[in-house]
Amino acid sequence: MLATVLVLAALAAAGWYGWHRWHGKDSAAAHAPRTCVTPSAAPTPAAPAQVTVNVLNATDKVGLAHQVAAALRAQGLHIGKVGNTKASVTGVAVISYGAASKAAAVTLAEYVPGATLVPAATAPDRAGSVSLQIGPSFAALAAPAAVNSAHVRDLASASPRPVVCTTP
Repeated sequence: MLATVLVLAALAAAGWYGWHRWHGKDSAAAHAPRTCVTPSAAPTPAAPAQVTVNVLNATDKVGLAHQVAAALRAQGLHIGKVGNTKASVTGVAVISYGAASKAAAVTLAEYVPGATLVPAATAPDRAGSVSLQIGPSFAALAAPAAVNSAHVRDLASASPRPVVCTTP
């Protein structure tokens, strides 16, 4: 009789353990640390008055850098150097920025739709200073309504996000 009770108790314990293990209620898993991923938010765009742009013409269109610089200045951005570059740029434009100037690059990209943002060690290292290299596909700066829409989108993407956990 005692042996039967012990066998039944062992089967009950094994069944209980197996059921909890099957349903993920293992005590080791319950005490394991949760693996959570914190999404990295895009930087908040800088105010136009905090952005200094070096405008460089990488095309053979004479005076393009000066025209773009004047239009950006009229929008409230500060202008640094203006001139030509021998850099090979494909597409609309390349915005180069240093580590301290990513927010300024995001702001400038709102004005130059289709521009490619490129972190670069040789980019201006002063906070808020970026380089705009105008490419052959450049047509015009964005209209003010398009800049405002892009700014709202960039502010939304810079908003904090809740932590996403991959385990229960």
